[in-house]
Amino acid sequence: MKVLIRYGAELNFSKPTMEEGALCSTVLYICLIYKHYECFKLLLCSGADPDFHIRKKLNLTNLAKDESLLQAVVKHDLPVEFAQLLIEFGINRFQRNSIGRTADQDSGNESAKFIQLSLACPLLLQSQYRIGFRRFLGLHRLQQIPALPLPTKLINFLLFSV
Repeated sequence: MKVLIRYGAELNFSKPTMEEGALCSTVLYICLIYKHYECFKLLLCSGADPDFHIRKKLNLTNLAKDESLLQAVVKHDLPVEFAQLLIEFGINRFQRNSIGRTADQDSGNESAKFIQLSLACPLLLQSQYRIGFRRFLGLHRLQQIPALPLPTKLINFLLFSV
């Protein structure tokens, strides 16, 4: 996966619907469903957009166009670490599905409880800065972060190495 990313693989790739019930979603969603945490983290660190399918209004068969990846974490009872990563990478925590529910309202599992706590508080200023800075740079300039004239500690923070 690292080689594909280094050579410019499309991180927000989404296979169009081929037939009813066909697996169709973004690469992030597939990593999430199969619980590939390291791949999931690598994609997010490399610039994959956790809200891509919602922003592009993609009609995906296994993930409703208005359902966030946070809602998928809760629905599939995935470990809290997936929800933490999504929130740190700026997913819309307040996204509502077609029946008007946020991710924390669908279950009582650990991830739902974590999301509920997250919704009660604003993101830390440092998290907001990292999200904003990475979005400002854009997907194709993220790999230039190590070359920026910044202290090593700040570079590591921007790369999620801390």
